[in-house]
Amino acid sequence: REYSLVVLIPHFVITKNLWLYFFYKSFFSLLVICFVFLYISRRYITPLIEISKQMPQLGFKKIHLEKHSQRTDEIGNLSRAISDVSVQIMMAKEIERKIQEANHFESVRRSLGEAVHRFKDIINVIQGFATLARPKVSDEFAKNGLDQIINASKRALYLIREILNVVGERKYEMKITNLNSIILSMKTKIEVFTEDSIKTVYEI
Repeated sequence: REYSLVVLIPHFVITKNLWLYFFYKSFFSLLVICFVFLYISRRYITPLIEISKQMPQLGFKKIHLEKHSQRTDEIGNLSRAISDVSVQIMMAKEIERKIQEANHFESVRRSLGEAVHRFKDIINVIQGFATLARPKVSDEFAKNGLDQIINASKRALYLIREILNVVGERKYEMKITNLNSIILSMKTKIEVFTEDSIKTVYEI
């Protein structure tokens, strides 16, 4: 005959082994979770924190993340992208600064050219009237003074030409002008330089 063997295990033994099973299983699970968290932290979280600390400096200086740029994963791609963007921003700012300096220089050049041309007009008036007045003056002291004015005007005009060579010639603007008034303004100067036997007739 075949007999069935029934083994009776006390309840406390089963309960004890079950608690030990759950304890070891929970302990190893927690240990695995800790190792996984440490790996993720060192591999991803810490580099991201280091990169985020550099972000406030973006746009103010070049950011170089050589420590993480050598990686081939997403952190490496992000580091290289941030480094490239920071370099491009600084280059763009440098170009913008040079453009502003060029615009400022161009504005100063135009203003200086306009001022020099206005000064030239004043010198021409002084020289012209001194030249017109000299033949009419008989006093030697007055003639000498007019000669000094004419010579100083010539030197001033020479300096003006030198300045204009540096700043460039002014771009003249086209505008409607009354030619009759311009011709009549030259009437006195023409009559002084022409002989008495020559009669100037204006038909305007």
